[in-house]
Amino acid sequence: MVVRAHVWFSRPRRLAVLDRTSPSFLSRPGSLPGRLSNADRRWAIRVIVSALTSTSLLLAVACSRTLVWQTDIRDPPSCSPDRLPTRQDFRERWEPGVRAAETAVRYVLHPGPPPRIQAVFDPSLSWFRMDLLKVPSWERRAEMVLRHEQVHFALSCLLAREANAALDRGASVQATLMLLNAIATRVNVQYDAETAHGTRDDAQQRWERGVMRQLRKPPRGELSSEAVLESVGSR
Repeated sequence: MVVRAHVWFSRPRRLAVLDRTSPSFLSRPGSLPGRLSNADRRWAIRVIVSALTSTSLLLAVACSRTLVWQTDIRDPPSCSPDRLPTRQDFRERWEPGVRAAETAVRYVLHPGPPPRIQAVFDPSLSWFRMDLLKVPSWERRAEMVLRHEQVHFALSCLLAREANAALDRGASVQATLMLLNAIATRVNVQYDAETAHGTRDDAQQRWERGVMRQLRKPPRGELSSEAVLESVGSR
C-alpha cells in the first residue's frame, strides 16, 4: 500500500499596497490630505521603521524553523532514506493547479530474522510544484510546503518505528502491517485537517514539534492512532 499525503496551495495574504502617487498616503490619521507637514514626515518615518523592524523579526523567526532529524540506530533503519527528504528528492512538476506537493511512502517488509518494517519514500509518486520557485513572493511559501511534506514523511517513519517495536515484542507481522497502514492513513489525514495542509502556522508548528520530539524518544511499541496522536500533541 502507498500512503499518500498532499498539501493544498492557497495564495498568501498580501500586505496592504500604499498608493505612492498621492502625497497623503503617509499622512497621520486625522490629518488633511495634501502636502506633508514636518510632523507628518516624522510620523511616517516612525511607521516605516516600525514596519521594517516587525517584518525583519517575522522573517528571522520563519527562517529559523528547521527540522532536526533523529537517525535510527537499528539495521535496517525504519526509514529510507534515514533523513528528511529535500526538494531534490521530489519529482518536478510544472503544471499549475491547486495542489502544491505530494509525498508517497511505501511500507516494505524485510522478513529477517528478525522481521523489520521500513517506511520507504517513493520518488516516482512524490512531486513538488517547481513553478512556485519562479515567483519571488512564493519563496517562503515553498519552504513551508516542504516542511509540511517533511513532517508527512517523519510521521510515516515514527509509525514504522512503533511497528518494529511491536514486532520485537512478538506481535504478528501481517496484523501489524494491516494496522500500520490503517493508522498511517488516519494520522496523515488528521495532520492535514488540523494544519489545513500546512496553511495554519500555529497548528503546523505544534505538529512539527510533536513529531520531531517523538522521533528523539525510544519507541514504546504502542501502535494505535490514539497513542500516536496523543504523543505528538494533536487535539
